[in-house]
Amino acid sequence: MGEIHTGRPRDGEGAPGQPIQKTFWRSVALLSAALDATGDMVAIKDESLVVRFVNAAMARMIGRPVDRILGRTDGDLFTAEVAETFEDGDRTVLDTGCTVVRDQLLTTRDGLVWVSARKDPVMDGAHRVGVITVIHDIGGRVETERNLRETSSLLDRFFLQSVFAVAHLDRSLRILRVNDTFARRFGSPVNTAVGREPFTAPPGPDALAVFGRVLASGAPYAATATPFPAADTQDEGTSYWDISVQPVLDAAGVVDGLIVGLVDVTEREHAQRALRKSEREKALILGSISDMVAYYEQDDLRVTWTNAAAARSVGAPPGDLIGRDCFRIWAERDAPCPDCPVLQVFETGEPAEAEHTTPDGRTWSLRASPGIDEAGAIVGVVEVGRDISLQKRSDQAVRRSLANLNAYFSLSCDLLAVVDMNGCIVEVNGTLLDRLGWSREDLLGQSMVVLHPAEHRKEADSDLDDMLAGMVDTLTMPLVTRDGCRIPTETRIALGTWNNAPAFFTASRDLSELALSKEKFEKAFTNNATLMAITDPETGRVIDANAAFLRVFGRDRASVIGQTTVDLGLFPTHAIRDATIKALMESPKRRPIEHRFIRSDDGLFVGELSAELIDSGTTHYLLTMIVDVTHQRELMAELEHKATHDVLTGANNRQQADRVLEQEARRADRMNTPVSVIMADVDHFKAVNDRFGHPVGDRVLREVVERLDARVRETDLLARWGGEEFLVILPGTDSDGAGQLAETLRLALAETPMPEVGAVTISLGAAERRPGETVEEWVSRADQALYAAKASGRNAVRVAS
Repeated sequence: MGEIHTGRPRDGEGAPGQPIQKTFWRSVALLSAALDATGDMVAIKDESLVVRFVNAAMARMIGRPVDRILGRTDGDLFTAEVAETFEDGDRTVLDTGCTVVRDQLLTTRDGLVWVSARKDPVMDGAHRVGVITVIHDIGGRVETERNLRETSSLLDRFFLQSVFAVAHLDRSLRILRVNDTFARRFGSPVNTAVGREPFTAPPGPDALAVFGRVLASGAPYAATATPFPAADTQDEGTSYWDISVQPVLDAAGVVDGLIVGLVDVTEREHAQRALRKSEREKALILGSISDMVAYYEQDDLRVTWTNAAAARSVGAPPGDLIGRDCFRIWAERDAPCPDCPVLQVFETGEPAEAEHTTPDGRTWSLRASPGIDEAGAIVGVVEVGRDISLQKRSDQAVRRSLANLNAYFSLSCDLLAVVDMNGCIVEVNGTLLDRLGWSREDLLGQSMVVLHPAEHRKEADSDLDDMLAGMVDTLTMPLVTRDGCRIPTETRIALGTWNNAPAFFTASRDLSELALSKEKFEKAFTNNATLMAITDPETGRVIDANAAFLRVFGRDRASVIGQTTVDLGLFPTHAIRDATIKALMESPKRRPIEHRFIRSDDGLFVGELSAELIDSGTTHYLLTMIVDVTHQRELMAELEHKATHDVLTGANNRQQADRVLEQEARRADRMNTPVSVIMADVDHFKAVNDRFGHPVGDRVLREVVERLDARVRETDLLARWGGEEFLVILPGTDSDGAGQLAETLRLALAETPMPEVGAVTISLGAAERRPGETVEEWVSRADQALYAAKASGRNAVRVAS
């Protein structure tokens, strides 16, 4: 506690400027005790505006000990703007002797608050020797006054501008005030309506009786779609109105009038009648179609409506599906399907399609489309599913056949050609073009005879006629390259169909040593971007490897030939290699297997491993292929991260939190283990946005997440729940542990100010889940604990009982 200086002594009390004691206090100790007991903030300055006394409340507001405040000026203690305002008031008091009162927004250690600052002169006889300042927190009063002004203004605008019909009636049910809408509808001009009855034709015989009951009981009344007879206007027929009757209370709480509000819902009533008829017709139509139809109002994927076909698909009545998660009904999953078209529509607003296979083996073609209201907003999603299992199996069989044909046609070591019924070439394979030196364009449309030596053309013409007549199926005649070299061949012939037209397929086997040395299909193997190796199926020893394989694994061809794939590090053991190859070869669809491989630079990459047996006539080889899918997997991981994380803060988003809450609740029931949540909210965050702007507010939220994330475990989940609220899920943690962590998180914010805004605090509520409690009930208790922490003054922790 400091001494009170007036700057001028009384007669006989020593030299000017020495400490004096005010005559209206018995002692400085008595003054200190009295001012420390008040909730107001008090400071006394001398005529040089140097602080000579502060009470405890003022010291707390400034955020310094008393001994670090005394002897200083406002410029040492406050921001330049606040200091200038305070000192202007002090000088006015010293110059004029008048009391100065000012309401202003003040930055304190608890944030921005509204205060009323009163300044009075300290007198030494007839002389002003200092200023006493008393600051009172008026935040509640300012907020109340502002709300009152806004509410009054809003009510006045609503009454005058509302498209609803509104009337204020006295106790005798006479008009005190009406708006234009009411006057136009019920035939009483606004300027002549006062004192009249509100209706020329009341809405039914009970209307006046209802008004009387509201006057007597003070209980509001409401009714929907009340029929009104036509007024004395050009209206025809009956109209329909929603009616609200509210009592008006005087200061003593006695009903002294009514506010009657009416909304014309005639069009809505007619539309609803038409809609009910339309809904019945829609139900008949959708119930008769064989496609599965389901409707969802929210992205929680709970079925709002479904037709009979959808119910039949799972053998249940339609009513049993309403309110259940679609992924549990049809996919038997605990979470949405990865490529769910309904979620895609809710996220993008655009139609989406997908194919899903249900656990019973059926394949469904799904198409989801948005339901759009008049404002262009999504009000729901319609999903139509069609069972395409039979079509899918047929397509797969056709694709397998075509794939086998194309693979054989492209990779065959034989020289293949397709010849139409006129003997003209319509297609050739790469082996024929490479071996004979022709281009595809050179041969298509030419007679098959051009592939034979000139001296054999006459014999070739005869053989072609026999082939077209179906008299021969094998020819032994040499073919000729473009530059005239002869190649001994044996050509086999078969009649078939090509592009829906009859055609002959010819397969010529090159009988020369040169052809046999080229059976590794160089172009398809050596220059392929896929990593390829030809190995012995039994031992795994490498017979050949292409350039891509050698480059990625950092080997040359000489060091690879004869080594096993285990020696090269592709597989850790021979047993694992044998099991992997066996799984590949026995897979009915030959689906690739994902495996991690090591590059020459010791970097890991994810590869899809597949294998095919190659038959060279007397020997079998295994063609092993590796496709690098690292980039695709990284993209998938990035997309999954975006779908589960908040864009602004990087924390998990609410959808992910909802999923984990459900999972942890089930786990806790199954394992009989504790699980808790912490709900946190940034204190006075709106004031931060209002004062510093939203970009700074965004940086504050990111800093909050960074500090919280640094203090939770890897097994915990931190999520942005909404706005400035955050949720922490704590598996295996009881309420005591949750309370301790909540205090740690609180200190993480409170102990270190943020560079741009200063002190930022959070309030936290924690709750341990009770056995059998729903997620909603559990989170609600944590939310209630949070609000208890806020009600206690913020920057606090409360644990739900």
